Amino acid sequence: MAQELALSITNFKSQFNLEEELYQEKTDSVYSGETKSFWQKIGEGLNDLQESYFEPKLFEKSGKLYEILGIKLFGKYCPNYGTKFSSKDSLIEGRKKEDLQSFVNSTKLLEGIHTFVLAPIHTTLTMMSLADKDYSSAIVWGITNVIINLYPIMAQRYNRNRANRLLDMLDQREVRNTHQIPNVSGPRRSIIPTSSY
Repeated sequence: MAQELALSITNFKSQFNLEEELYQEKTDSVYSGETKSFWQKIGEGLNDLQESYFEPKLFEKSGKLYEILGIKLFGKYCPNYGTKFSSKDSLIEGRKKEDLQSFVNSTKLLEGIHTFVLAPIHTTLTMMSLADKDYSSAIVWGITNVIINLYPIMAQRYNRNRANRLLDMLDQREVRNTHQIPNVSGPRRSIIPTSSY
């Protein structure tokens, strides 16, 4: 009886190890990219779509278009940290590269809220007013959509592009310092503006 029990325990362990090996092979193939499930493909497609949406387009890299459309004026009076109403000079909390990257991520989040949640709501309300031939409400909803959504979206894209340029400059500085290429542009200065508290 004891021998049968020992034999069954051994068989159980060997089966368990076989299952563990099969599981390891399956997870290795998933992580190596050999086999992807439908949902993994959907997730990768959404990530690619998100990256391409938040990537600065050619016409906005210089920031001139947004400046012509009045984004700096909007920034002075915008409800969140407008310079006319706040003593806070910057939304960037610290002076490290990680703080700047955190700011870039927050601009993506805020832009996403305005683009994919608030703008469709206001656009729907505008269209419903037009369908009801209530043109005064349609004009109010349209202007509200521009003020509450369009300009904040432009502000997030404008500021994220500026922050990304700073991140690129910091990366170039790190490479230059790593390879010990002398800085011939003059004395070092901070590229992140100092606050005037």
